[in-house]
Amino acid sequence: MRATLQKSTGGSLLSDEIGVKARYEFPNKAAFTAQTSFRNQSPDFNFQLYKSDYQSYNWYNPNLENQKTVHFSVNLEHPWLGSLYAHWQQLTNYTYYNTTSFQPGYEDPNVDKESILYRPPDDVYLAAPAQADEVLDYIKIRYRSEYKLGNFAMTNTMQYQNVASDAQAIQDSLVSQPLNVPKWNLRTTLSFSRDIFKKAMYLQTGVTGHYFTKYYADRYNPLLGDFSRQSDVLIGDFPRIDFFINGKVQQTRLFLKAEHINTLFTDPNYFSAPGYPYRDFVVRFGLVWNFFQ
Repeated sequence: MRATLQKSTGGSLLSDEIGVKARYEFPNKAAFTAQTSFRNQSPDFNFQLYKSDYQSYNWYNPNLENQKTVHFSVNLEHPWLGSLYAHWQQLTNYTYYNTTSFQPGYEDPNVDKESILYRPPDDVYLAAPAQADEVLDYIKIRYRSEYKLGNFAMTNTMQYQNVASDAQAIQDSLVSQPLNVPKWNLRTTLSFSRDIFKKAMYLQTGVTGHYFTKYYADRYNPLLGDFSRQSDVLIGDFPRIDFFINGKVQQTRLFLKAEHINTLFTDPNYFSAPGYPYRDFVVRFGLVWNFFQ
């Protein structure tokens, strides 16, 4: 068992945290870990004060409330069944950037920023700090496993996420909230590994697939170098398939990876963030030669 305590002794920017972590290992090499923590911290400094040549990106928010986070997680690991991780987090005064559309009079301090409506994606957007009025409950359950049969192996990761609030338990992933995550995130790798050429070379080859469900991903803001909430564009619901070959001869390693090969026969409708397309099909290869072992 391990306990931690962090306490700010002065200043206006606080960061207090208390946490406890316990782990137990069973005789069959399985293990159980439980962890809980509470954190009380001031929002990042950029939320409180920001100065820019862009007039709409000048703000001073000295009255932002501290963000409080309660966290509890458990992790069960088994040598051949894999690991199951469950995580619950409660966020009070969650602080984030909200995307607002540009309208004349936005710079006027008498204008109610909350009354500005969202506009289509081809219009001009601004970002401004905001705090969630309601408490957010974030749940994450992740399962990882690796199964082997001879020279073949399958590595899997399945993750479920959900965000709900006190005001409304939101089950529909197509609702934009202060915190947005894809409900399902799936990843699997099927590989083949063995020694060839009378064990002169070690070869590994296989395919990796990745998929996540549609959600209102945060919009990237280059000026802030951060992401802001939006409710106009859904991304996701497309597979990403990679093919790879790895080889090793003594201290020399070779690799080749064909990324996103399914773009060769699917419509180009894949994004890593709103307005930022995920990269097309590309082949990467290289050689790593260690002169000293």
